[in-house]
Amino acid sequence: MEKKSRIIHLPVNPVNQANILSNAQRKLGYQAYCCQYGSNPFGFISDYNLNIDKIGNKYQRLYYIFIFFIKAIFRFDIFHFHCTTMLPRNIDLVVLKLLRKKMIIHYWGSEIRCKQIADKNSNYVKVKIENDEAILRNIKYISKYVRTAIVADYELYAYIDGYFDRILIIPQAIKAEDYMPRFPSRENIKPRIIHAPTNKGYKGTEYILKAIARLSNEYDFEFTLVEGVKNDEAIAIYEQADIIIDQILDGSYGIFSIEAMALGKPVICYIREDLRDKYPMDLPIVSANPDTIYDVLRQLINDANMRFEVGQRGRKYVDKYHSVDKIAKELIGVYKEL
Repeated sequence: MEKKSRIIHLPVNPVNQANILSNAQRKLGYQAYCCQYGSNPFGFISDYNLNIDKIGNKYQRLYYIFIFFIKAIFRFDIFHFHCTTMLPRNIDLVVLKLLRKKMIIHYWGSEIRCKQIADKNSNYVKVKIENDEAILRNIKYISKYVRTAIVADYELYAYIDGYFDRILIIPQAIKAEDYMPRFPSRENIKPRIIHAPTNKGYKGTEYILKAIARLSNEYDFEFTLVEGVKNDEAIAIYEQADIIIDQILDGSYGIFSIEAMALGKPVICYIREDLRDKYPMDLPIVSANPDTIYDVLRQLINDANMRFEVGQRGRKYVDKYHSVDKIAKELIGVYKEL
């Protein structure tokens, strides 16, 4: 009988990805767990939470992290890092490599998004960390010890291209059965539009609000800006939407778009033209950027049939490409090749 690997996802749980992946891998018979160092504003939970954000003393925080690291060495075979590694200056990688532990790094966004590359590839994208030197230094160091990196799409691929022996494109995962689709009614003449930015400056919210203000003088619709609510509460709000706007700057879609599609909603999100053919042909997202958001919104406000049809295609797309069970199995195959 094949010995099942013991897997730890850590040290953060970005948009609940580490948690749902570890849960799905446990269903496959693996000892897979998720650890996050502190709480998050969306209420996501993990198997382990060190709660170091509640500890004021820096040395005490490091103590708790180090103790967990020692325990993890004895308990786990595979270290699936999300965004960063466990210890300061990535010194855990030296130890793990000496012990021949399998390692993989999974990048999700701002931790690798360099301004020089972002500006080269897009006229709209904004970066959260304006320190390219530090970002690149971190990527270079990690790539000396970790051979394989994962990103969700080719927008992120560009930031780590050339550093790792192997870079895999693996889409974000979602437990689709937790989302009951509520497709927009073909009869609704007053659509409800929702935008839920985690950070207004990086989602293009100012351009969206300008388009909404202009359209409100011309059409009858409702608009809701969702901020500062837990994920479960937010989902209940999204269920009422006829149109959902994600971001209009980055050029790729993320978990918010996927959740919205799973709920059967038409999604507006900027997909860079040079990346469009990198996605499956049946990608149903309606692309818009700051220059086109007014016209794209106007079209969807005017066309209830389009809203319904795009919503249906979105749900099918999520089931086909973003199933957590499918992606968990794919990751198991990746681990075996490390």
